[in-house]
Parts: sequence; C-alpha cells; structure tokens
Amino acid sequence: MILFIWIMFGTIFMLGIINGITPYFSRRSSQFGVSIPVEYQDDPFIKKQQRFFLSMNVSLSFILGLPILYAMRLDVSEQIAQFISFYLLFALVAFMGIVGLLFLKIRKNIIEFKSTIPKEIVADESHDIVVDTTYRQRRLIVPSYFIIISNLIIILAVVGITLINYEQMPDRIITNWDINMKPSVTVAKSYTSALALPVMQLFMMGTMYVANLSFQKAKQKVDPRNPAVSIEKNRAFRYAWSIYGLVMSILLQLLLGGLQLIMIFDWMNKVNFPLMIIIFVVLTIGGTLILSLKYGQGGERLKLKGSKGDKIETVAGDDISWKLGVIYFNSKDPSIWVEKRFGVGNTMNMARWQSWAFLIAILAIPLLIGILFN
Repeated sequence: MILFIWIMFGTIFMLGIINGITPYFSRRSSQFGVSIPVEYQDDPFIKKQQRFFLSMNVSLSFILGLPILYAMRLDVSEQIAQFISFYLLFALVAFMGIVGLLFLKIRKNIIEFKSTIPKEIVADESHDIVVDTTYRQRRLIVPSYFIIISNLIIILAVVGITLINYEQMPDRIITNWDINMKPSVTVAKSYTSALALPVMQLFMMGTMYVANLSFQKAKQKVDPRNPAVSIEKNRAFRYAWSIYGLVMSILLQLLLGGLQLIMIFDWMNKVNFPLMIIIFVVLTIGGTLILSLKYGQGGERLKLKGSKGDKIETVAGDDISWKLGVIYFNSKDPSIWVEKRFGVGNTMNMARWQSWAFLIAILAIPLLIGILFN
C-alpha cells in the first residue's frame, strides 16, 4: 500500500518535470507558441522564461503531490483508495489549469519581448520556403500496415481464447478491482461484455495507425539556410518516432490482452497486473524522454554522424495562425497535420473538417463501446 502511495506521488512529480522541460525540446524558433527571429533565439530573456517555467512546474507538482502522502495515515484501504482517486482528479485539474495560465503569462511576456525587436528583423522571418518534392518518397515511417498486422495478431488471439473458453467463464465477469486487487465491479456474462475489451483493442489499433500516418503526412518544415541537413534530421525524427509508436502499440495490445485473460480466467491473484502497468508506464515515459532528448522537435537536437555544421535554425513565423500558441487554425493551409509549436510531435489544423471528425471519433467511439458492450 505504501508503495502504491509513493508511486502516485511520483507520477504527479514526474508530470511536472516532463511538462517543465518541454520548452527545451521545442524548436528554438518557436518558444511558447511565439516565433522568434534567429538572432534572438538564445537571448537571456528567453532562457530566463524557460527556467521559470521549469521551476514553477516542478514546484507545483511537488506541492500538489504532498497531500497524497497523507494517505499513509489512513488505516482502511477503502478510505485510501477513495481519497487518492478523488485527490488525483483534483490535482490533475489544478495542475493543468495553473500551468495553462502560467504558459499564457510567459507567452505574453515573450510577445512583449518580441515587440521590442527591430521591425526589419521580425519582417525578415519570412524567408524563402524550401520544399523537397521527393520528401514523401523517402523512408519517413515504418509501413502503417506493420501496426495493423502486429496488433491484429494479438487481438485475434485474444478473441479466439475468449470464444474457446466462453462456456467455462463465470456467469458474471469481473471488470474492475479495488486497491487491494479484490473484485469491485462485475457484469453479466454475454458475448458483448466478454468481447468489450477486444473491441477497445481494435479502437486503439486504429488510433495508433492514424498517429503513425501523421508522421508521414505532416507538413514539411525546412531550414532554407541548410535544407539538406534539415531534411535529413526531420526524416530521422519521423522514422524514430514511428518505430517507437509501433513498439508501444504492440506493448499496449499485450497489456490489454493480458487484462482480458485475467478477466476470463480470474488470474488477478496469480498475476501481478499492477507491476505490468508500472512497467508499461515506465517504458512509455522513458522512451518519450529519450527520443525527445535525442531528437527534439522535428529532429532539431539530432547530431548527424559525419556531418559538420549541422545546426539548423528553422524560422517559425505565421504567429497569427496559432491561437493561444498551441492551436493551429489556418483555412488557407490544406495540411491536416502540422508540427506542434510547443512540445514534440504533431497536431492538427483545426480549420480542416477532417481534424474535427477525428477528434469527435476519438471521444465518441470509446463511449459507444462502453454503452453497447456493457
């Protein structure tokens, strides 16, 4: 029980660290959603804002995590579980709200800083646009069908085991366990309830497929001063994250498949499922940090072997299309996927109907699965 409490505390604290170092992974040309001319990207004021954001995130997560340790004083496990569940929700909402306001405050500071830069330098942000017409022909991602095939093999195996053992399953299927891994919620046995988790696995497979495809389709962002190096770094960045997505999709399917087997055979007392979750979370966070440290956004931090002068200084520009610095809305841009301005990875052009359709599907499908299969 004490270990569980410390893990929850560590989760909140790690959240603060990861979010705090995000500006260091973002492109130097776009700090807190504001485009910065090359000549000012290393300005002490920018560095100061980055350090302030990091220190505030770490301090806030530590303070919000401390009340969780209060649970050690509770004697009844049900009280501990109830307290932690409610407090975690409060802590996460409070953290995201405060950090969001902090982000907007720092963004305002940087906008004011940018207003002091000579206008001729700011105007010079609009450099020639470089586009590699053969870029899509390069090996940008692992083939998306790798995700479909590998995930389907696991899902079909889980479905097969479920159907073969359906008659031997108890009349009520355990779907939830308490903090002591004792059954807390059960549902009547039926084919729909027995196959609810495999259907969710199919949904996750589709989500990972689209995520992988986004690295193929995302708009190019090339440094006009050093296009060859910039293109190669960006290609390596996309391919590395694509491999990571493939590996994590397989691990996620194995985790969900393992949970399905635990439900079928009532193995919760025989299998250390919490440890499986911890390992998965550690691998997820660890892999994300390693890739972010090595590549940065768009491959900007990557050191190419045998390459001299491989520093790239991509110019951001187009501040008007980035609402609040994180939401891209440009009806004149046909692209659906674009690089994030804050953080690592891709985001969507919210001026495209396809982006809204994808968001609605992501929210609606899990709800429909819960309603129809339970």
